[in-house]
Amino acid sequence: MCETNPSWVPVDQQAAEKLTKQLKNELSKGHPLWGVPFSVLKQCESCDDILLKRTDTNEQWVCHLTWGGRQNAPWPVAKPSGWM
Repeated sequence: MCETNPSWVPVDQQAAEKLTKQLKNELSKGHPLWGVPFSVLKQCESCDDILLKRTDTNEQWVCHLTWGGRQNAPWPVAKPSGWM
């Protein structure tokens, strides 16, 4: 995850769909975002982090995509964010 100065940029619908698909491909049972409805809001230009919003709670999370296939929890790394 970006430790300093993340460069967040909004994503358009096409990018949001691509990033959503990628994250769903990486999640596995036991991950805190497994089975949770979310929408991708922003992407970091300097790393593979995405900012997403849980649509059931409006809580925002930062998640670092691996760009691999299915991962074992706790990967991809994700944490609630107080950002915004």
